[in-house]
Amino acid sequence: MAKKKATDSLSPEKASSKKTLEELISRLEEISRLIQDGDIGLEDSIELYDEGKRIAKECSERLTAAQQKLQLIDPNLIDTNSSAPDAAPDKDDDFNDTLPNNSANGLFA
Repeated sequence: MAKKKATDSLSPEKASSKKTLEELISRLEEISRLIQDGDIGLEDSIELYDEGKRIAKECSERLTAAQQKLQLIDPNLIDTNSSAPDAAPDKDDDFNDTLPNNSANGLFA
């Protein structure tokens, strides 16, 4: 029996607009885990990375579209020019210093 490749679990065609945002995010998490585990070869890692980039772009586009729809419904609902205290981290905030350099936070950016 042939060994199932990590990239076989969800082809790029299946990671289309038919999937929910939650399903796409779940797949991104799976891709991140697979790449970080290091149990797959270079070629599979590159394929997964490319798939992750496509999914991340689709998620971003969907979130932007949702934000625009909310702006139409209620312009005061989303304040894109907010100066709220938690809109940006304080300069003295050490949280970002605690994140590892190789974290998945920027993996698909």
